[in-house]
Amino acid sequence: MKKTKFILVTLTALAVSMVFASSATASGLGVSNKTLVNKLKEKGLLTKEEAHDILKKDKKHFLKIGGRLQVQYEGIPDNGTATKENTSKLFVRRARLSFRAQVTENAFFALQTEFGKQSVTLKDAYVGIKIPAIGTTLKIGNNYVPFSREALNSSKYLHFVERTETSGFAPFRQMGITAVGSLFAHKLKIAGGVYNGSVEDKFAKNDGVSQATPFTYKHLYKIDTAGFKNSSAGQPANFMYAARVDFSPFGKFKLTQGDFGGDQALQIGVNFYTQNYGSIFASNNSGLDGSTAYGADFGYRGFGFSIEGEYINRNLRFDDTAIAGLKGRDVRQVAASIQGGYMFLNALEAAVRFEQIDYDDNDILKGKHEKEDQQKSTTFGLNYYLKKHHLKLQGDYVVNQYEMPTGVKAPEEDRIELKVAYYF
Repeated sequence: MKKTKFILVTLTALAVSMVFASSATASGLGVSNKTLVNKLKEKGLLTKEEAHDILKKDKKHFLKIGGRLQVQYEGIPDNGTATKENTSKLFVRRARLSFRAQVTENAFFALQTEFGKQSVTLKDAYVGIKIPAIGTTLKIGNNYVPFSREALNSSKYLHFVERTETSGFAPFRQMGITAVGSLFAHKLKIAGGVYNGSVEDKFAKNDGVSQATPFTYKHLYKIDTAGFKNSSAGQPANFMYAARVDFSPFGKFKLTQGDFGGDQALQIGVNFYTQNYGSIFASNNSGLDGSTAYGADFGYRGFGFSIEGEYINRNLRFDDTAIAGLKGRDVRQVAASIQGGYMFLNALEAAVRFEQIDYDDNDILKGKHEKEDQQKSTTFGLNYYLKKHHLKLQGDYVVNQYEMPTGVKAPEEDRIELKVAYYF
């Protein structure tokens, strides 16, 4: 009953937010959130005292409420192989409600829930503690692993409908502890932490591919909010360690794409993560006993241009229980992307992206298609910003090319992607 009430209250808050939120503010509570709080008070979901506490203009104690809604269309042109069922579809890509509460001057918590996949899931769930003496903030709970510029960039600020395929090599959110600090007026940012490193359940399955080619997908890690399982079903026995360093010569760099006429901004980043999975995990997952990845990336904005690039090199380590060809091997996987856009009149943006993934330098491990060695994708995008990233229309045409062995016909999977995105 309590769970049902929580879901109903949260859904009501999300619905009211979408209707009454007309603007976003840089900090604290703006007009839109004040309207939301008053509506919740009118409906009896907040008491008068609770509403008063939330609306207090107190930098040490405040609540910020946010949300986003992204409705998407995906179409695959008829190529003689696609069925009617997967040719086109409309769906809610994301529907989220987020909260950030400043509890004291140096302590806060963040919570973000997702409603867009026919179930309520938890994204962010962490406590933040600032340590002014050393200029460091700790995030304890489910939060982002500091790895991959594209993965760390919020889905609110993308100038393509979907993230790069390259970012699929990133762990994204994990249960753990992250320390973040900056030096030299935010020109140097350092982040690192320890995490569960929970692995995708589907990674232990064949997914329709022959037993000789396991681990077909680029995704290795999943969002882990359930805690460390450490079970024979297939979760690692050891923690993941990750770190990232960013250098921004012009000062603080906000992770967002698209140039809306602001000052020039440049950032160069390097990062890595590593994890040993343990013998129990390996015995249940075709001998995979660890992974390590490192990468470099950059982002630039200025003169109407927004350009980003990323390179990731990942090694998967197999023990002596692995299948032939993988025993005792380190499998090298490489992903790279370059993307950019140009803004016209601060409202219309043309963008293009190219990326490539090599799943195995010896062509034993494959991509999402059976016998696929490499994937190359070129995306052409057009965006119309009604209110910068707060309200935008996006359209992409994705050209996919797959490298297959001699004599094997490559799949044809060009896609059309359209999205309406709103956030407050």
